[in-house]
Amino acid sequence: MSRLRYLFSLPKWVYFVAVAISVAIGYSLFSGRPREVETFSVNPRDIDTVLSLTGRIEPISEVSISSASSVAQVRQLLVDVGARVEPGQLLLKLDDGELLAQEREARSLLKQAEAELMRAQAAYRGSSLSRTIADRSLELSLDLRASRDQAAENLRISEKRLLQVRARLQKVATGARPEDVRKAQASLGSAEATMADREREVKRQSYLYETGAVPKKNLESAELALVTAKAATESARQELKSLESGRAEDIAESQAALAESETAYAAAKMALQRAERALQERLSLRSQAQSAANEVQVNQFALEAAKLLIEVRRARADEIAAKLQQTELRAPIAGYVSRRDVSLGDTVQAGKVLLRITSGISFRASADVDEKLLPELKVGLAAIIRPDANPSMAYSAVVDQIGREANRTTGTVLVRFRLTSTDEQLRSDLTTNITVVTKQYKNAIVVPNSCIAKVNETSFVMVVEGKRVRRQEVKVVSSTAEGVILASGVSAADELVLDAQAVSDGALVQSKRKQT
Repeated sequence: MSRLRYLFSLPKWVYFVAVAISVAIGYSLFSGRPREVETFSVNPRDIDTVLSLTGRIEPISEVSISSASSVAQVRQLLVDVGARVEPGQLLLKLDDGELLAQEREARSLLKQAEAELMRAQAAYRGSSLSRTIADRSLELSLDLRASRDQAAENLRISEKRLLQVRARLQKVATGARPEDVRKAQASLGSAEATMADREREVKRQSYLYETGAVPKKNLESAELALVTAKAATESARQELKSLESGRAEDIAESQAALAESETAYAAAKMALQRAERALQERLSLRSQAQSAANEVQVNQFALEAAKLLIEVRRARADEIAAKLQQTELRAPIAGYVSRRDVSLGDTVQAGKVLLRITSGISFRASADVDEKLLPELKVGLAAIIRPDANPSMAYSAVVDQIGREANRTTGTVLVRFRLTSTDEQLRSDLTTNITVVTKQYKNAIVVPNSCIAKVNETSFVMVVEGKRVRRQEVKVVSSTAEGVILASGVSAADELVLDAQAVSDGALVQSKRKQT
């Protein structure tokens, strides 16, 4: 006990000196004996960094087949789950007996409406023709009115001429006076001027008639007016002559002129009566034209009603035809029947999903990826899909879509992979392992994880040089299941200690090599 008290009472530096002496003695005893370590030679090679995920197979194209009929019974069911279908293939048929009866009735009513439309069109064309004729008659009445007015003017001129001839005869019978001679001379000058005007008018109307600008009756009226003007001129000339030549002869000439004027007056009066009767007959057609216009309007209303009836009945027939088409449910795409929720004889409601068809050639895989792994993913990266149901089968794929929103509960983001190869064994909803190649390295330096040691966040390896080891700092690029990829610090054919923690820098070793 006294010795122990003595030892504990010694100063602390005595203990440190004793430990140092012991270490020096141990090193001197064992420094000459090398330590056996397992090593391997560095051999550059190509390597990929991968990300392993779990996902599920999904079809890219899947459609649901539902009934559009309100209530109908399944009369034919032609496919079952797993059946291969082609676009347009008939899948099932619903009862269409009632619709067929409705279609026959609708087609019959449509034919009746089409016949009514034809009758309405014929009536409308007939009334339109009658109205056209009546309107043309009213237009012609305008020409007759002009003829009547011209006949009235000719009668007035003839009447004036008759009065003038009678007055002249009276004057001739009573003898000529100087003032009568002067007046007769003035009358002759006025008659000659009027005749010249009538001659110019005949030339103008003749030109207009030849060019088609006026009807022939205008030219005839102008010619009649010229004849009257010539007669008036000749009468004035004879009157002046009679006043200048002598009474007996003048009286005879005046009497002849009076007879001629009376004949012309009677002819003009009859012409006016004929023109008036023709005009009145034409004007009587006004009521006929109004009746024709009313008939056209009535027939037009009937025609529009027939057209509207056609549209309504055709729409009804088309509606029934569309419903008949809906009783036949056909495949919109090629694929496989993945689900069937109907049986033969079932009564189905509108909108109920009866079948599902999955495309058998286009698939994708979906996986919920931890948001921390997103930096390693980008669209277009290659991937390998291995279904859990058959891990020996591998399908190539690429990253197709990376979700824009993370799940708040799980902290994951939905990532979809498009399969670029497939076969008949692949099925939707299969659980699958997804291996994504995040990066490819050519001639990379890859070492086992155990070769790396760390001191204060600095990575290093132990390089065997001769019979001793040297600590070498390295830069790690990435870690994979096959080892650590280094960017610098190690060269090809370097020999590294597999367990870097087992030796110290400068230690004497004996290597036992392992190739990688």
